[in-house]
Amino acid sequence: MKKLLFISLAIFALSSCKSYEKGEYAVNLSMTGDLSILASDTVYLSNRLENYPFTDTAVLENGKAMFSGVIKTPQTVMVTIMVGDSLNANPGRLCSFFLEEGQTDIEAKVAMEGPEVTITGGRVQATLDSLENVRNSLLSERGFDSLAARFGMMSAEEQQKVQALYMEVDSIVNAAEKAYIDANPLSLYALNKLYSNFEYDLNIDEAAEKIEAFKSDLEYAGNEMVAEMESLIEIHKGLQVGAVAPDFVQNDPEGNPVRFSDIYSKNKVTMIDFWASWCGPCRAFNPDLVKIYKQYHRKGLEILAVSLDRDMDSWLKAIKDDNLTWKHVSDLGLWNNQVAQTYRIRYIPQNVFVDKDGKIIAKQLSSKEEIVKLLEENL
Repeated sequence: MKKLLFISLAIFALSSCKSYEKGEYAVNLSMTGDLSILASDTVYLSNRLENYPFTDTAVLENGKAMFSGVIKTPQTVMVTIMVGDSLNANPGRLCSFFLEEGQTDIEAKVAMEGPEVTITGGRVQATLDSLENVRNSLLSERGFDSLAARFGMMSAEEQQKVQALYMEVDSIVNAAEKAYIDANPLSLYALNKLYSNFEYDLNIDEAAEKIEAFKSDLEYAGNEMVAEMESLIEIHKGLQVGAVAPDFVQNDPEGNPVRFSDIYSKNKVTMIDFWASWCGPCRAFNPDLVKIYKQYHRKGLEILAVSLDRDMDSWLKAIKDDNLTWKHVSDLGLWNNQVAQTYRIRYIPQNVFVDKDGKIIAKQLSSKEEIVKLLEENL
């Protein structure tokens, strides 16, 4: 537990002695290593808030760049730069950090296998770093690096022990994080974690209660993260069991538009299956889904599969190889698939079940047994 004490100490560390005006930030970026892989000298600083987008740019000169300006709401941002050659340049994510009032220093060593990054920032970033340092220290004490290097050569039993070790460390770090948030429920750190985790660990009522507490604090008046959370909560209320599922139209592999409401209105139960050819767990579950479809299709089950693929050939090959005889649609937008965006899909496989009126009767069922039980109750 002594190792966890420096978490609270780091929270009060200041990144610089310079005096900053309210919301004023300065980010000093220093890049070393193989800079030849960079396709541009423009570096981008951007946030993740959909309703309140923020972007800043800087020019890299001799491996150094500086961002400066005023940010209304402290929040998580990411630094990106184009990598590759001029014909095949892609945005490369350098790092993410918490941008807040004051100075942040980023040192990045660039390499083909990925950058090594050190960040020295403000109070929230110091807390994030402290927790990560605790995690790394505990893993190092347990020899995790050497175990991870041999993981692929281990027996199933040995792999389970390594996974259990990581989960043990994870629980210690999570406990430290929870203790800090419990002691500082209206901190910027607590708000950032609430926003970051909300769509992966949904508890709408609890999130709404916490957001109301932030809204009642004058310090958060006009805070964009709070407003973004309010919007997300309302969206997810419309995606809960009992709500009418949002309708949509997307093309099948032949380019024909398929309307969701035309499907569910003709069947007792319709399942939207969010999947992709590149998704291992999706492909592993497909044999069970094929058996379920064969057993229950004539009783009133239909499946509409929404693929988060990007490559048409890979999508069609997976449909054929896995013998998926139900209806399929995609816009080949990967994670930007419009239906996935509407349904706030953040991981796959994932599913939504509706009745003949389009009312959501279940979602996120993860096993064959859960799906069969639902169908037995509704068909």
